[in-house]
Parts: sequence; C-alpha cells; structure tokens
Amino acid sequence: ACTSQEFNDIIIQAESLANTLNVSDATNEPLTETAKEVVNDITAQLSNVTEPVEDETILPNELRTTTFVLQQIERLGDSNNLFDPDSNTTNETIENIADIVSNILDENNKAAFTATNEAPVANQTTESAAILRTTEGIANGVGRALTPSKPTITLTRPNFGFQGSRVNLRRPGGILFPGSLLRSNFNNQKFIPKLNIPSSFIKMAVKQDSLPMDQPTTTSPTDGSTVAPTTETPSVSSEDEDTTTVVNFVMNNMEEYLPIKFENGEEEIEGEDVIPGTLVVSSQIGDIKVPSVPENFTDKVIIEFNVKDEVLNAPVPSGKRREYTCVFWNPDANKGTGGWSRSGVARLNFTETENGTQVTCETVHLTSFVVLVSLVDTTLGEPLAFDVLTYIGCGISIFFLIISIIFFLC
Repeated sequence: ACTSQEFNDIIIQAESLANTLNVSDATNEPLTETAKEVVNDITAQLSNVTEPVEDETILPNELRTTTFVLQQIERLGDSNNLFDPDSNTTNETIENIADIVSNILDENNKAAFTATNEAPVANQTTESAAILRTTEGIANGVGRALTPSKPTITLTRPNFGFQGSRVNLRRPGGILFPGSLLRSNFNNQKFIPKLNIPSSFIKMAVKQDSLPMDQPTTTSPTDGSTVAPTTETPSVSSEDEDTTTVVNFVMNNMEEYLPIKFENGEEEIEGEDVIPGTLVVSSQIGDIKVPSVPENFTDKVIIEFNVKDEVLNAPVPSGKRREYTCVFWNPDANKGTGGWSRSGVARLNFTETENGTQVTCETVHLTSFVVLVSLVDTTLGEPLAFDVLTYIGCGISIFFLIISIIFFLC
C-alpha cells in the first residue's frame, strides 16, 4: 500500500532532522530553540495524522514512518537537551509524543501491526517491538530531564499512561505505580498492572550498575555453598549520586501487537494456545539498561496483574485449565529481534474469583512485563494433591497389612 502524502511530508522532515542530528552528535552541541521548534512541529503533525478514525487503520508503511520518527526523537533525548523541562516547546513535544504512542496503539491499527509482524525487515525487529523499545528510550530521556523544581511527570492518554519520578536515594520510600493513573482517562483502567518498587531495590540496582564489568554479581559462590538472602543497600557517598529517576508506563493493546515468540526461538511456556493475558507494563531506573539486583535479594519488585475479561470469558476445553506465566520482553533475544523470557521473573501466586483473576509476579530486574496465558492438562502443575492421595492410600494399605499380620500371628 502507498503511504499518504501527509506521512511522505513527515518522512522528508524526519530525514532532514536525522541529518541535523548527525552534525549535532559530531559537534556535541545542544539543540537550539529553533531546532526544538522543528521537532515540535514534526511531532504535532504526526500526532494529527495518526489520530484514530473510526473504522480506519493506518497502513504498514505509515506505521514504519511513525517508528522512524520516534527513533530520531529518542536519539535527540539521548544526546541533546530536547527534554529540557524549562522549555515550553519541549513540554508540547512530550505531550505530542504521548499522543502519537497512544494513537498508534489504537485497536483499529491491529491490521498494520499484524502485517509488519508477518513481513518484518530482514534481521530486524518487528515494528511493535521497535516501538516498545523506542518508547522505553524516550521515557528514560524524559525521566533524566526531571529536576528538583519539577521532580515528577504524569501523562495519560486512552492507550498510554506514563509516570516519571526523581528519587532521592538518601531517603526511604519506594515507587508505587500507577497511582493517579487510576483516576485518569486511560482505557481499561481495571487492568492497569500495579508495581511496587522498594527503595532498597532502587539503591541496589544503582549499586549493581556501578560495579566494574569484571566484578562478579552472581548470587551463588563457586564452591556451591548457599548464599543468605540480602537486603544490603549501597551507601551514597556524593551529591552526584544521591538521586536517580524511575519511569513507568503502561500500554493498552501492545500485548496484542507483540509477536508470541520466545528467547532463542524456543517455546518456554507450558501448554498450548499461548496468548497474552494482561496489559504490558514497563519500568526503568535512570540510565541503567537493565536495572537488576542479585537473585537472592529479598526486596524484589512485585507486580500485580489483572487478567483481561476477554481471556477469562474464552471457553476452556474439558480436561484443560489456564496456566499463567510471568514473562518480560527481551529485545536482545533471537539475534536482536526480541522475544519473551522468564529469566529473573517468577509467579508468586494467582487468585481466581467471580470478579476476575489476579496474578502476582516478582522480578529481580526491570524492563517490560506481561502475563502469558496457556491451556494445560488439569493434572499438570498440581502434583501436591496427587501426592497427598498417594500417601493416604499407602498409609491405609500399610495399616491393614499390619492388622492382617497381627491376626495371622495370633
């Protein structure tokens, strides 16, 4: 399909912006207000042309154009002062970006995501995964720009909710998400995942990131002995190290657009008919690529997911039951094309009631998470009940055997 004229115009401007970026990166000069206005104009146009229209969808080429523009903006956020919180132009740009992300996640655009998933550019990630990764990068850029005078930011759209916070590492208190998003205009509020990020986790993740590359951070010593759980947190020694930022966001429909594939191309999920069961939630700390703590660290991040109604309303065949698996999107898996993985993530429990199903997960690292739902045999994963029945049966048999022996001897 051909790309509309509006998107063609945006492509030309974005390519010009990319060339400007190359010069700016080489000279390491901050963006001028004029350059910021250009970026703001591009994002305003893209926000306008991606705005959902009933019964209409954007084209695959238009989706690729949107990804390209967002990637250029991410580059600006990484190397320049695009997200200066004291600039009115910057604030408008951030609002436009939130609009763009929410717009392209609209349910009417599923066909475009499906088409790009089925025919991605060779050896490259799908558009859905690229948009997720780029949104993570932009979110970090916005978070890094927070200042003592503007320590928080909240953006809410129908399909995108974002919160960024500046955190003082010297003070207790973690991060709870989504907070005020529960009172926003976000679609599917009932299914917004809840994150609890302890302050000790944030401090330890910052400490882990500062360790030398060759310093071991594994949780098990080489002699095979057991390591006691730790809640040790780093001491903060300088003013430059006493703050960091935590950014969290939730994406409506992204769980449907990301492909169902697993790390290294191997299906790690038990059962069949694997589908996403919850919204995607993402969390990052500062400039750390993958914030993490040792696996034996006791204050892990807790995520509470509510399984979507359409998943729970789907019929379950006789002899089957639903299995819930906590996973994260690993962008480096499968030669950089991405995939779901369970590494460092575990399901603590799940509760099924008439009002819905809640799945609680814990993780030793931060990235983008979801709960996958599959169908398994009713006997799978339920060995305890059968063990108990076996023990009871054996006990009864032994009891009557002893009685028989006693009567025989008498």
